[in-house]
Amino acid sequence: MIVIVAGMQRSGSTFSYNVVRELLDARGGVSTSSSNSINDVLSESDGPINAIVKSHSPDELINALLNKRGVPCVCTVRKPEDAIASWMNVFGFSLAESVATYEQWLSWHQKMHKNMLNIKYEDIDRYPWLVIRKISKYLFGKWGAFEIQKIWLNNKKKAVFKKTSNMNVGDSVDIGFSFYNKVNFYHRRHVSSLKSKDASELLSQDQISFIRSNLNRYLDKNGTYQW
Repeated sequence: MIVIVAGMQRSGSTFSYNVVRELLDARGGVSTSSSNSINDVLSESDGPINAIVKSHSPDELINALLNKRGVPCVCTVRKPEDAIASWMNVFGFSLAESVATYEQWLSWHQKMHKNMLNIKYEDIDRYPWLVIRKISKYLFGKWGAFEIQKIWLNNKKKAVFKKTSNMNVGDSVDIGFSFYNKVNFYHRRHVSSLKSKDASELLSQDQISFIRSNLNRYLDKNGTYQW
């Protein structure tokens, strides 16, 4: 099985990736790729029978497969201004750069959302075990309580915070503005706070207004993404 994980940046996409990774690893092993293309996993001649492609900007081939329901896709979604605030806080990108990045993702998701499992960030934040169950049921039509508990313990916020606090470049892939673990893709400062913060805690009102104005075609009057 090949699974695409293509959530919005800073929306829990790496959490969902690790849920998929652990589920597939227990069912024949899994290879992983952080890429916008599926070509690398298609060209593998040996290795595990399962593969994950994690992307925030899938290419035409992946989109064609999604439109034909040829591969499952797990996608996480968050209120854009909250995700952008987190993105800027963790990685240091400017407001204009961040809005452009998120506009690209929103444009893609608006066209493709019917072809995937969509998960809200709030559900990951509050009810992660239910999200794990939902992903398992989506991929395999069933779920197991023991397996859900194990995956949750490995990926709950406190566990990830501890793992990423002790990361070093030697164990990771350097992407310039950060570095991430080669297996679980959690990056330095992945969990910057054990309590989720909304945009009003990290950005000025003018910055929030800028985000809503530039992304208004995707948002309701409260700034929530509508698809």
